Amino acid sequence: MSALRLLKTREMVLLSICFTYTGLELTFFSGVYGTMIGNMDHLEGYTHGVFKKNMVALGGVIVGAGEILGGLTFGVLGSRTIKYGRDPVVIFGMLVHLATFYVCYLNFLPSSPYQTVSPDELLADNNRLFNPSVAVAQVCAFTLGLGDSMFNTQIYGIIAALYSEDSAPAFAVFKFFQSLFS
Repeated sequence: MSALRLLKTREMVLLSICFTYTGLELTFFSGVYGTMIGNMDHLEGYTHGVFKKNMVALGGVIVGAGEILGGLTFGVLGSRTIKYGRDPVVIFGMLVHLATFYVCYLNFLPSSPYQTVSPDELLADNNRLFNPSVAVAQVCAFTLGLGDSMFNTQIYGIIAALYSEDSAPAFAVFKFFQSLFS
């Protein structure tokens, strides 16, 4: 019941926008992104068969590496990074994600989330800035994890600071919105 009361406050309504975003981007990097890698048979540096499945798994591992680096940088060393406030970390995370989503848009064809991309589709798309690449896909995987960790470490810190007396309802609202949109 206290979570519902908390949801009516101005602070929590504004935070719920960020909670919603974390759910959406969690869906992208944990569900859609691996599928996009797996459906691109013609990435530069890509071969068929087992290697294709390994690239999908490696993408997940690299997302995790980005999460770990970001968690260490902005969580464990938070006393040094918080000196300038939480805003620069969140803004940097947003910029990292915007750049990553744009590069993903450039690296993958629009049909890659839901079907295997044929060589004909790749050749028909002659407006590409560069050919799809495994290296670019893995760098994007890393920055997806890094940006996510920036958001999550700051959300945890904000909730702990704003609701230090009773943080359980605030975390419940956070997990509700994140799960609802993931």
